This record gives sequence, C-alpha cells and structure tokens, in this order.
Amino acid sequence: MPKQKTNRRLYAITLMLAALVLPKWALAEEPQKETVKQDIPALLKAYGKTWAEQDVEAAVALHTEDTVFRIMVAGVKPAKGKAELRELLTAIFTSMPNYASTPKKVIIGDNYGVFEYDMHIEANLVPRVGPHVFKPSDKPYSIPAADIIIFENGLVKEKVTYLDIETVRANQKH
Repeated sequence: MPKQKTNRRLYAITLMLAALVLPKWALAEEPQKETVKQDIPALLKAYGKTWAEQDVEAAVALHTEDTVFRIMVAGVKPAKGKAELRELLTAIFTSMPNYASTPKKVIIGDNYGVFEYDMHIEANLVPRVGPHVFKPSDKPYSIPAADIIIFENGLVKEKVTYLDIETVRANQKH
C-alpha cells in the first residue's frame, strides 16, 4: 500500500479515536467549579477568524492564562501560558504570511471542538514546524491537519494540532 494512503488512513483513524475518547478525557481532569454555558460553534468561529486574520493578540486573548498549545510533531515543545503562545503564533504567522485553510469537518461537544482541515502551502514557501525547517516545493499543496480545542468558561484551555508531516516531506524539492 502506498505510504501516502497509509498515512491518510492513520490520520483518519487518529481523528476518529480522538473524537470518541475526547469527552472521557476532557472529563477525567478534576471537576470544574461553576462553568459558563459555552456556545462552542460561536467560539470556534471567533477563534478561526483570529487565525484567518493572523491576529496574534486577538488569538491570545481567546486563551486562558494557563493555556497549552501542542503541535504533535516530534521535537516541537508545547507552548504553555500566554507568553509562549504569543511567541509561537508570531513564529507561525511570520513563516506563513498568506496562511489559509479549508475546513473539512467539525465535531462539537459540550466543551470542545474537533476541526479537520487542509492547510494550504504556497509554492516556494519554506515550511517551518518548531525546530524543523523543510525544503520548499515547486508547486502549492495542502497538508491534512486536525485541531482538538478544549474550552473553559468561553476561552481556549488547550489546543492540540495534528499535521501530516509526511505530506510536507513528500512535496519538498529534491
């Protein structure tokens, strides 16, 4: 079976498992004290707008003080707290000045959203993910990706991003 097809299947299985276990995982932490009723679709829309506009300060404002943002790629340290998040988002938006994505699927729970999308990479852009710097491609391409975003009292408590790095590697100039 071709490597690309195997990676896409593993990616799809990971996304489905995350959607199945997330409610139990999100509730496994210490019980929350009084919580605010959350309009998850509205929160996801507002958060997505900050990414589309590459507005670092607006995105950071939608996170809790003790937020954690993980990009699930080997060697990428999680951003903990607003200061590290600001630094990470600045690096992402600086390295991808024309960031764009296309939504594919959204799964919504009481305190979370799972967002599957394609991240679009321009031709000749040098993709950077944490300490990894990849060779650019001669043509534009898309990276399958998924976010799990957990909300607490109307703010992002935790965000976990999964990227298909094999797609990036497959599209590098040789």
